[in-house]
Amino acid sequence: MKNNYKFWIALSFLAIFAAGIVSGVILERHLLDQKPRREHRTSREGSREGGNRFLDRMAEELDLTAEQKQHMQDLFKNNEERIKQLHSDMDDQLRALRAQFVEEIKSVLTEEQVQKFDAMIEAFHTRRKAQAEKRKEQQQTKEENKGGRS
Repeated sequence: MKNNYKFWIALSFLAIFAAGIVSGVILERHLLDQKPRREHRTSREGSREGGNRFLDRMAEELDLTAEQKQHMQDLFKNNEERIKQLHSDMDDQLRALRAQFVEEIKSVLTEEQVQKFDAMIEAFHTRRKAQAEKRKEQQQTKEENKGGRS
């Protein structure tokens, strides 16, 4: 009788453990792994179109004159150029910070560790390039499929 009691306890623990694993797998695959599906703009063209729509709406709701609308278009264009310059400056600063960070890391490592670190960084860049190329191909395929439906 005593052994039968131990058997059922062990079997219960095993069943609970198995149920936990199955639940975890299901949760991972069906709930947690889902990424929001958003359309990403591939260029800044989308923001210009949005700016034009906004300008058209402003012109209509504010009853802008043709001269005012033209002046607004110039303001939008100048602002866009300033934002592009800011992005460029930020990219340069980020590049410099990353380079400084890498040098600081290397200053802590031995020569052998530096070589391994460089290999890790190279592998990372290779993976990122492959992922970017894959996304580009997927985007092209998606655009081709969209074009074929119209």
